[in-house]
Amino acid sequence: MTTSSYNKSVGDLNDTIDKLIDRLSTIEPSSLEQLEQWREASYRSIDDYCKHKRYELIEKKQIQQEKQLDHLRTQVNQLIDRHDNKKEHYDIINHDIQLAEIKINELEHLRLTLHPLSIDEHLIVRRRRIFPLSHSYRTIHLKAGLESAIGTNDQHLLVDREGKHLCLLDQNLTIIKEIPFTHEGIHGICWSSTIHRFIIITFKEILLLDEKTMSLEICPIPSKKDWWRGTCSNQSLFLSTVEWGSAIYEFNLNS
Repeated sequence: MTTSSYNKSVGDLNDTIDKLIDRLSTIEPSSLEQLEQWREASYRSIDDYCKHKRYELIEKKQIQQEKQLDHLRTQVNQLIDRHDNKKEHYDIINHDIQLAEIKINELEHLRLTLHPLSIDEHLIVRRRRIFPLSHSYRTIHLKAGLESAIGTNDQHLLVDREGKHLCLLDQNLTIIKEIPFTHEGIHGICWSSTIHRFIIITFKEILLLDEKTMSLEICPIPSKKDWWRGTCSNQSLFLSTVEWGSAIYEFNLNS
C-alpha cells in the first residue's frame, strides 16, 4: 500500500467515526416514547393510590363523623321540642358528643407511617431478541426410532428411547436413570408440578412416573378414548385424541 493510499484509508476511517458520532448524538429510539408513557402512567398510579388513602384514612372518617353529629343534633332538637328535661337522656347525648369529640381530636392529630417507595430495577429491562435461535450448544444422540417423546422439569429431561426404555437425563444431558418401558408407544410427555410427576401419554393409558424412584403407575381416567397429545397447567391435564377435529379433554389434577 502506497503512502497516499494508506493516508486515504486512514482518512476514511476517521470519516466513518465522525458519521457514527453524529448518529450516536441524534439517537431517539421509539422506546423513549414508551418510557415517557410508562412514567406518566406510574405517576397516575401514585396519585390514585394517594387519593384512595386520603379517602380511606381521612375523608371517609369525616363523612362518618358528620353523619353522627347530624344525628346527635336531631336528638338534641327532639329533646328541646318535647321539653324533655330528664337527666339520663341529657347524659346519654352528652356522652355521645364527647365520644365524637375524641374521634375528631384523633383525626386532627392523625399520624402516619410512610415507607419509602421501592423501585424494582427490573421494572424496565431491555427486550432481548430470542429469535432466531443460535446454534444448539449441546447434543446427545439416542438410538431411537422415527421419533422420541420428550418432557422436562427444572432438573431433568425424560426421553423415550426406541419405545422400549425411559431415560432420565440431567442438565448435562447425561443419562442418570433408565427403566424398561413395556406399555404402548408414547405420544407425549409432560411434567406436572402439582403432583410432582411426569405424565406419559399412550393410546389407551395415561401413566405417571416418579423421577426419584422411576416407578410407573397407571392413572385411571374414566374414558375409552385413543389419546394422542397432552399438556398440563398447575391445575389441569389437557388431552387430545386420535381423530379428525379432536376435542380437548380437561382433567382436574387436584381432585
